[in-house]
Amino acid sequence: LQVDTLTQLHNRSALDERLALEYKRWLRYQSPLCLAIVDVDHFKAINDRYGHMVGDVVLQQLVKSCSEHLRGEDIFGRIGGEEFAILLPETSLDAAADVAERLRIITANNILEPDSGLLISLTISIGVAAAGSMTDDIDLLLMQADRALYDAKNTGRNRVCVAG
Repeated sequence: LQVDTLTQLHNRSALDERLALEYKRWLRYQSPLCLAIVDVDHFKAINDRYGHMVGDVVLQQLVKSCSEHLRGEDIFGRIGGEEFAILLPETSLDAAADVAERLRIITANNILEPDSGLLISLTISIGVAAAGSMTDDIDLLLMQADRALYDAKNTGRNRVCVAG
């Protein structure tokens, strides 16, 4: 199965396959390739307060909102839990940071209604990295994006940090 059943996004193994393909394309053609890792801030508190069913609906609504602002060639997948990855082929680091910032703002300004009358706002933190001389293998690209995500979380959340 290549689809995450909750969100209908690529699952982790499908995401890994697509990343490998896009990385091979980058090695061959050197066209820009970026990776953004997205994490929902304080998601455990939503599950603890409202229950996992509400948390599931919140994730579905978040995914729908973000998907509406991505291109058809962007590859959006669920890594696990409340963590997602977006592969941005043919996208410079500056453009990828702009996409991430746009998603962050849209999420912060969007009030979700997972249940009738229940309104929830949330924020996301995003780490962005680009394939390049410092990321000469997939694992380093993932590590850089992940490190940038943790920079975003450790410096106050609800922000985008760029590796480099």
